[in-house]
Amino acid sequence: MERTIVLHNGVKMPIIGFGTWLAWILLVCKGKSLSDALDIALETGYRHIDTAYVYENEDVVGNAIERFFKFWESKA
Repeated sequence: MERTIVLHNGVKMPIIGFGTWLAWILLVCKGKSLSDALDIALETGYRHIDTAYVYENEDVVGNAIERFFKFWESKA
């Protein structure tokens, strides 16, 4: 089974993504935040983050991605 699809611009995108819409509801019930979940998702290999303007969580998603890049830059 293919693990990626090729977009019209030639970029490969993983077919399995980490959704950020209702994740926060489930996480709050368990005492976790979307930020925590994104950190774990990125650390475990997710490279497709499903998000949208209407989710109103761009700041949390952006901060998690920024932390991830800074972490790997410090390892280089």
